[in-house]
Amino acid sequence: MRKQFVAVSLLALVGVVLAALAYFGPRTGVNGTGGALLALVGAACVMLGSLLAAAPVVRGGGLAALLILVGVGAILTAAAAFFLMQYGFAIAMVLTLVGLMAAAVLSWRESP
Repeated sequence: MRKQFVAVSLLALVGVVLAALAYFGPRTGVNGTGGALLALVGAACVMLGSLLAAAPVVRGGGLAALLILVGVGAILTAAAAFFLMQYGFAIAMVLTLVGLMAAAVLSWRESP
């Protein structure tokens, strides 16, 4: 198990919680909107993808492709959060992306 990707999924979990607060919370300005729901789904996909990257069975080209997809998802979700004016959520997704890049470098250095 790659523990560094579990840490990334915890950062993404913060994004999921903030997205859920924006979608379900009262008086957020975006509660109940389709954009907030899509941002919530995007954050959940980033979290699940980073958890999948922690699995030892995913390696080689599959891991590289997964990390690229999760990284693109984090970028797009951060952009959506920014446009929804949910800046804490956007920062959480940017930190998730930075953590994902750091975890990728660490896992690359650990591989034989």
